Amino acid sequence: MNFVPSLRGNPRVVLLASMPLAGCLTLSDFDLDRPVPEQALVGSTVRAPLPPAFPLALSLDLSTNLARYPRGVEVKLDTLTLTITDAKRPAGDADDFAFVDTLRVYVTGSTLPRVEIAHARQHGATQTLEFGVADDLDLAPYVREATKVDAVGSGTLPSDDISFDGRIVFRVHPM
Repeated sequence: MNFVPSLRGNPRVVLLASMPLAGCLTLSDFDLDRPVPEQALVGSTVRAPLPPAFPLALSLDLSTNLARYPRGVEVKLDTLTLTITDAKRPAGDADDFAFVDTLRVYVTGSTLPRVEIAHARQHGATQTLEFGVADDLDLAPYVREATKVDAVGSGTLPSDDISFDGRIVFRVHPM
C-alpha cells in the first residue's frame, strides 16, 4: 500500500507554492508622471495665424528615475494634457483652447530622427486639451540622448494672452 500524504493543511506546501521560482522574477511596469511647466502665449487683438512653432516646454529627462535599471527599459508616452491656468486670466476673462486647429508634438535626438509623439485637434472652447499619443513608439533611445521637444501648431492667435500648464505621463517597462 502506497501512502501519499495529504497536501491539504500542510503549511510547508503552501509556503513553497507561494515562493517565486529563481530567475522568474519580473519587474512591474510603472508610470512616471511629470508636470508640464506653466507657460504663456501672447494673444493678439488683430486676427492673426498661430505661429507654426508653438511654445511648448516639455522635457524627456527621466535619467534619475531610470538609472537603477541597468538592463534597460522601454518608455512609452501614455498621456499628455494641457490645461488653461489663471495666471493670464483676469476676472471675467474666459480663456480656452478654441484657437488651436491642430497641435503636433515632436521629439528629436542628437543622432535620432524627428518623430511625432503626440497630436491634438480642435475640440472647441475647452479648458483642457487632450492629446492622442504615439503609444507604440519606444522613447527609451530618446530618453538616453540629449533630446529636443518641439510643437507645431495651426489656428489663430487667441484674442488675449493665455497661460497653461499640463501633465505628461510615461509608461515604463523595465527589461
